[in-house]
Amino acid sequence: RYPWLCSLRTRGALQEHLCAVTLLSIPPKPTIFVGAAHCTFICKNDKEKAIPDCCCGADDVASCADDKIKCKNNPGVSEMTGHDVQIICGEWETGPTPKELSGEKYNVLLPIKEIVRHPNFNTGEGGGSDIAIFKVDDSSIQMKTSSLRLNPICLPTKQKQKEGNQTGIHTGWSKPPPYYFVEEKAPGYIKF
Repeated sequence: RYPWLCSLRTRGALQEHLCAVTLLSIPPKPTIFVGAAHCTFICKNDKEKAIPDCCCGADDVASCADDKIKCKNNPGVSEMTGHDVQIICGEWETGPTPKELSGEKYNVLLPIKEIVRHPNFNTGEGGGSDIAIFKVDDSSIQMKTSSLRLNPICLPTKQKQKEGNQTGIHTGWSKPPPYYFVEEKAPGYIKF
């Protein structure tokens, strides 16, 4: 539905969706994505191997830090690299269902070459500059972007920007805000 929305996910046998990323450009330009910098941290053990978030006591999941089989030794939060994660586009089923069963036809897997966090990103309370750029290896899509149904997001030019409130579409796989919040802060979106 949104050909610029892709999934940042862990590598390995049990690939886990972490966050949505937005496609900014495709070949012949370098393929670049943008996402939240707070999504570029991952739970790892002392061998720098990615492990489940529960090992690091993530706020939204029950802790499993005492499980030495799952967490190994000294779990901690670290900056992720392309060895830990990858980007998949064309996906709408972020769970464990394989594409053969979900009906997805246009999934494209893109290995990450580099993650660049905003230099002023602050992980503390009320931190700002929460943005990161993902540079990927796009050699597998160089000659076939038109057949993959990948399109960069359309951003307004400076001439098309207007003063005042604007409408837009929020895309991603996050939990929706509570209804009362939408009612109070964004009543125009209740119909969606």
